[in-house]
Amino acid sequence: MSALTGLVVMAPTCPGPQAVDSSCPPRAVVNAQVTVLAGGQALVTTTTDASGRFTVRLPPGSYVVTARSVSGRRWQVTATVQLPRSQDLELTIDSGIR
Repeated sequence: MSALTGLVVMAPTCPGPQAVDSSCPPRAVVNAQVTVLAGGQALVTTTTDASGRFTVRLPPGSYVVTARSVSGRRWQVTATVQLPRSQDLELTIDSGIR
């Protein structure tokens, strides 16, 4: 089994154009629902911790990982990962702030 670890963040966190050295970094999403799929079928679902992080153990293979905010936002992001190497992934949910 390989470890797939990741972080779910929400951005932008401030309205308007952001400077490169912005004081409005993305923020961790607590209790985001993270689902790992293979062949279109959900294999495992977990939630992020207080730091926005998650870990799942999976056999070697190719997976699609989705994250969804529980704050009422319906944004969903998807990333494709290849295991067997342990991988750390960052999924960014659009906050809707413009």
